[in-house]
Amino acid sequence: MMSRKLGESRRFLVAGKAYVDARPLAKHPSDLADWDWVHFSMRNTTTEFVSKKGDVASVTEKTRIKLNSAGALLHFVEQNLGLTILPEHLVTQGIKSGELVHVLPQWEIKPLGIYALWPDASRRENLTLQLVRFLAERDLS
Repeated sequence: MMSRKLGESRRFLVAGKAYVDARPLAKHPSDLADWDWVHFSMRNTTTEFVSKKGDVASVTEKTRIKLNSAGALLHFVEQNLGLTILPEHLVTQGIKSGELVHVLPQWEIKPLGIYALWPDASRRENLTLQLVRFLAERDLS
């Protein structure tokens, strides 16, 4: 298999508005120790956060629900069952509408890489390789 990184997508820590409103204001990742998490099963349960000042903090999730679908994560968070980490493009509308809250916006989570992956059947120029080169030349972040 061949692969090429095309860009990155920021990830946000989000929760439903009612869930956030029912808890004390979180100012630091350590404040999330007792919060319920809707966990993506293919991701580690410990998350590293980096502040705008460069401080690093890690949180181990208190998993309430474990799922393997980003759509399901979003659905359960919208039902105010906990918080989760999702790519920016999935949560932008919910944050704008006020249905979702970006928790700890002053802390960042490592971005999600966007990759092209294709079989390496041959090294000759083909449409797949041309498409990957075309996409790589654009900023998909």
